[in-house]
Amino acid sequence: MSFDIIWEWVLSGLVQNFVWVIVAILFVQFGQRAYENRKYGNWRVIVHHKGINRVDREISPGKVKEILSEPAEMSVFVKGVASPYGWINCDVLTEGKRIGLFVEKPEERRLLIDLDKNPSDGNKGNDKKRASRKRRA
Repeated sequence: MSFDIIWEWVLSGLVQNFVWVIVAILFVQFGQRAYENRKYGNWRVIVHHKGINRVDREISPGKVKEILSEPAEMSVFVKGVASPYGWINCDVLTEGKRIGLFVEKPEERRLLIDLDKNPSDGNKGNDKKRASRKRRA
């Protein structure tokens, strides 16, 4: 066997393997993205306040995956979306679900935040100590 034949054989094998690796990576990447879009896509968050829907926005599949997998992330997300329209006066995931302030509808792919059902904070600061700021000398 001559050097040219061996070099051609090695080079063609390397190129062929390289092409197959690239094709496999692209196939897996697009397949995973399509799966996640199908599973986590088309979710919407709706904020209802004073009789009108203030926010009706689509949530990205990546964010939906993140907030559905971790309850703490769900709480932070819901409070962040609702914050321009009102202060939530209870724990969103326990009391908020119980009173209807926060409703998660996975069959409709909706997260509903009804600020009209937000409990009033009757004792605003009455039983809480106000944090004082220490002054430097």
